[in-house]
Formats: sequence, C-alpha cells, structure tokens
Amino acid sequence: MAALGIAKPDGVELEVVSEDLGQGETETPYRYRWTAGGRSVLAEEIKNEIFGGATPYSTYVRGVIVDGDRGVLLIGRDDSALIIEG
Repeated sequence: MAALGIAKPDGVELEVVSEDLGQGETETPYRYRWTAGGRSVLAEEIKNEIFGGATPYSTYVRGVIVDGDRGVLLIGRDDSALIIEG
C-alpha cells in the first residue's frame, strides 16, 4: 500500500478471523480496513491451510481502495501482482 501513497492510520487494528472450510482446510484473513480523508481501504492477506494434504498452506494478498468515484483493486500471489483501476 505504501507504493500507492497509502499509510495505515494509527489506531487501526489488525482483524484476524479463521474459518473452517471443511475437509481439513482453514482460511484465515489478516485484515486492515479504514476510512479517512474520503478514502476507504481494505487490505488483507489470506492464508489457506490444508491439514493432512499435499499442500500445507498458500497465501495471497488483496486490497480495495475507493477514493470518491474511483477505485483500485490489488491482487497478489507469489511474485506476481495485478492492479486494476477504474
């Protein structure tokens, strides 16, 4: 987010909620969200874990920024990222 000129305001806490998806798989988002200066931001890292499977875990990041009538969607995994503006 810093590359887009966005810094998390002081006092915004990390939200962590783990969900059991069944068949030994869990999904845990680590999320920040806030609204300040007319801009709404959601940034999260998602971790999927599979217990007893061949793939122990995977992670990806995503974020949404809405500033007035413009928005940006950010998606990243491994060494790649996608930024969609609209």
